[in-house]
Amino acid sequence: MNVRRSLERLPESFVKLIGRHPAVRDNLAAGEPLASMLAGEAWAKRWLSGCERRELLVLKGIVRNHAARPFELETLAGRLSRELPLAGAEIKLAVARLRRSGVAFAVRKAWGDKLIYVPEDIFPIWQTLLLPAWEGNVAETSSEADVRLMTEAYRPPLSVQLLAPWHLLLRHPLGRTGKDGLHQPTAAKLNDSVRFGADDVISLSLAYPHAEQLGAQAALAIDLGMRLGLVEKDGEGIRTLEGDRLNEWLSLAPGAADAKLYDLVSFRHAMADHELQLAASAVRSAPADVWVRQDRMFEGKFADKTEEWLKLMEAFGWAERGVIVESAPSAGAKVFRLTAGFGKRDPEPGARHEVTEESIFVQPDGEVFVPPEAPLRFRWTLKDIAEIVSEDALSLFRLDKRSCERAYNSGYSLAEVLSILERGNQCALPVSVAEALGDWFAAFGKTRFEEAVLLRTDSKDVAEALLRDGRIAGRLKERIGEREFIVERSELPSLRSLLKRLGYPAEETDRRASKRTNVSEAAQSSGEEAGAKEADGWTLMPHEVSVYAADVEWPEDEELFPGLSDIPAAWIAKPRVYHASTLRQLMEKAISWEAPVVIGRGERSRAFLPTGTRDEGGHWTVSGRWRSEEAGSGEQAIVRAGDIAELMIDLPLLSDAEPLAMESD
Repeated sequence: MNVRRSLERLPESFVKLIGRHPAVRDNLAAGEPLASMLAGEAWAKRWLSGCERRELLVLKGIVRNHAARPFELETLAGRLSRELPLAGAEIKLAVARLRRSGVAFAVRKAWGDKLIYVPEDIFPIWQTLLLPAWEGNVAETSSEADVRLMTEAYRPPLSVQLLAPWHLLLRHPLGRTGKDGLHQPTAAKLNDSVRFGADDVISLSLAYPHAEQLGAQAALAIDLGMRLGLVEKDGEGIRTLEGDRLNEWLSLAPGAADAKLYDLVSFRHAMADHELQLAASAVRSAPADVWVRQDRMFEGKFADKTEEWLKLMEAFGWAERGVIVESAPSAGAKVFRLTAGFGKRDPEPGARHEVTEESIFVQPDGEVFVPPEAPLRFRWTLKDIAEIVSEDALSLFRLDKRSCERAYNSGYSLAEVLSILERGNQCALPVSVAEALGDWFAAFGKTRFEEAVLLRTDSKDVAEALLRDGRIAGRLKERIGEREFIVERSELPSLRSLLKRLGYPAEETDRRASKRTNVSEAAQSSGEEAGAKEADGWTLMPHEVSVYAADVEWPEDEELFPGLSDIPAAWIAKPRVYHASTLRQLMEKAISWEAPVVIGRGERSRAFLPTGTRDEGGHWTVSGRWRSEEAGSGEQAIVRAGDIAELMIDLPLLSDAEPLAMESD
């Protein structure tokens, strides 16, 4: 979920509290919208310049261990307390402060558990600032001769590859069978229509309905279409929607469509594996048009996930992968390069791509060559009026009688087809092509089927009774037997009403089959609602936080540290001398809160992170580690009760740490 949606789900009082944070307040007063601010790099840098060290360490830990995946607070505290010089209580406090400053947000599951997350649109910025993937000059070579491509075959960008399955779903929606399956012939065609294969997207670990019929490649094509609002699922099946959303998509400038698709795949589908998502975020910031060493990303960390992500990008036409040849420096090193189109992924807002000069080349034999820069809208239209032969760097379509018949049935006239081709060709069509199109279109429309309904009576007497009623007789188009009439479908509503008044109410066709279908559809619908939500897509998203309600309760000290109000205030005020039994109570309370303690007196005091107590021969000891300012677990130790002169729980309190955030307007 992005920043804007996360803020919209919060009460106004929460939004105001975020607005009081020092990194937000001045810019908000100057008129900058809060949602756009909290998704921007300038705010992130301001926040970093004023944050406390433990907040910085915890946010780095979130980026490193969870990326944009939601996580439970206890899971994070347990992991980071082993990696950082922080106790669990300090980590929980830091997360609470991250929420109050708009860095992190929380949702609450139906059973009360909370999930914390960093919004997806700001995560790449945090990754770049806190866990940079690239250091210094990352270009390995700019010479084509120094690189041997891993895959020679051309892959069109994903925006182009998806046109085929979406166009298929427009002309032939994927229907459901009576057994709650999918129409197998259409499902098979859909699998075949996707250029990339199931093996290419295996790293995404996609989970989706009807996996036995749909390949992962088809499921991803459906899912991306649904999330973009171009494909819908209803009781009848899955279909592409014509209208404004489709027109908007087809009008996008080169690179803009793939930028949106990259966001969807990296934010949604790569979320199943946080290291894969880190790789996706890092590759986004790679320099364009140069070969980059794979092992220089994150200094070789996450190498396996980097490899998986780059294979995916290659399949989607977003990157090329290669190996440095033996005769060049760094021989054998794996390299990658973003494709030229993907490098231009930040167009001006609202930019559109129109047909440019020489967008297509129409040959005298009816073949149409389409260069890589041809806009999506033109490619989509060509799928209506021509047969696709091959889709490579220079795609090939063919005009023939079959494609013209499909175009005619889709509503195109001869004049429209000629105009489309001439506009793309930037000149008059070859005479042979124009004449062939004219001949083919001349044969269409000579015959046609009209949709009608058969009205059947159970006897000749009833049929005669219908004819004697003037209101009904006028709506019966043609009598085709003693007991049957042809009726236009548009007359059905009025005929039903008139038949009922005459005393002959029409029964539904195959009432029992209809009842079975309704029960089946209801069960299917119920099952879908009970499981993972499919409303926004086809693939199941177990890490999608939008399905849960926003957490509308700010964490308070008592929630973070249950029983805080019941202990003596002196326990958290300063180190003091206590009776042995009280020392143990104090130590065990600190352990339950995952809080550090201070052991000793004055300058000889040391911070200790206790983990458990144990009885030993009439005495007790506490195990844990001495705090180290270096990252890592610190010095492990066992402290005897008799060695504790003074003790205090060093409890970080949220109420003491945020005087600025809590100021009134």
